Amino acid sequence: MFLTAANLVHYLIGRGVVTAESVVKGDFMVAEVGCRNRNFKVIRNHSTSLFIKQMQDTKSQSISTLQQETLIYKAFHEKKAPETLKNLTPKFIDYDPGRNILIMELHPDTENLNSHHWNLKDFPESLERRFAKALANIHNSEDKIFVDSSNPPKANMPIPWIFTIHNNQYAMQNGSVADKALINIIKQTPLLTMQLDALAKEWQNDVLIHGDIKWDNILLTKGDKGSKPLLVIDWELAAKGDATWDVGGALQSFLLFWISGMPNHETQPVDQQIVEKGTVPLKTLQGGVQRFWHAYCEERNFSENHKKAFLIKSVRCAAARLIQTNYEYLDALPQMNHFSYRALQLSHNIMKDPKGASFALFGL
Repeated sequence: MFLTAANLVHYLIGRGVVTAESVVKGDFMVAEVGCRNRNFKVIRNHSTSLFIKQMQDTKSQSISTLQQETLIYKAFHEKKAPETLKNLTPKFIDYDPGRNILIMELHPDTENLNSHHWNLKDFPESLERRFAKALANIHNSEDKIFVDSSNPPKANMPIPWIFTIHNNQYAMQNGSVADKALINIIKQTPLLTMQLDALAKEWQNDVLIHGDIKWDNILLTKGDKGSKPLLVIDWELAAKGDATWDVGGALQSFLLFWISGMPNHETQPVDQQIVEKGTVPLKTLQGGVQRFWHAYCEERNFSENHKKAFLIKSVRCAAARLIQTNYEYLDALPQMNHFSYRALQLSHNIMKDPKGASFALFGL
């Protein structure tokens, strides 16, 4: 059974998630959300609103990621789970393994961090500190999730697929024309292949990580003045992994925000004139990154030596994550464009000198 806007109400009544009486009274509005899954929002004024996710791809790997996300939500909301974890995610409502359907609480009065930053064009300290604290709480929660939980999620996350993109025959055969062009450039650039290989060898499975940290997956309440916790969504890839991958995802979000606002330019290089016309001035971006970084390290209780090594690896992961986003962005395009070349050049520059990039780009 595949869910549709027409049969969703009958399914939810059958599962006991909503009552026929509430539907008759009009407390039920469905909105289909376009995505790679079948996603629906059910808005209710007098009861809990719902977010319903059903996998469109019935391959075993896709099903296992939904099962993993379900286990994360359950573990975070067990009675013995600390409040710092319970407040991080929407509440778990129901899981239907036969139809691969996950139902969670929906917070309709939220917006993601990406939209918020685009509207604000600034990085308030209270917001970046809350973002950092949310991520640190995830990384500090290993025992609570893998030891204390009655139904822990799977243990280890495989190395990110982008680390092996230059050796991935499936991607070369099935990617778009633009994706193949990107892979060919990577394969012909020894610095990039060497750094990606090194990151694969350095991968550690030592803490719980989200696996897909980006501003789109961080929600905050509209009009929030700093009193409510942020929500982290889309936990399909969560498992034991390397915390620098999550932090790299956060750093990449800052970089994407910055370069996305640069004007279209016929030449590929990111010259000083283009840099000065980014979404925000570089100093503004650096302020946001610094607030995030220092708050994260404080919550993780890092020593000075560990902080330095962790930063360099996180910056390298940010460059790799930028390549991954570039590949995903090009999936539907016939050729690489100015933004793609710009993002790839930025990845190359970071990989060439991670320490220098951490200072030049982030002021760290």
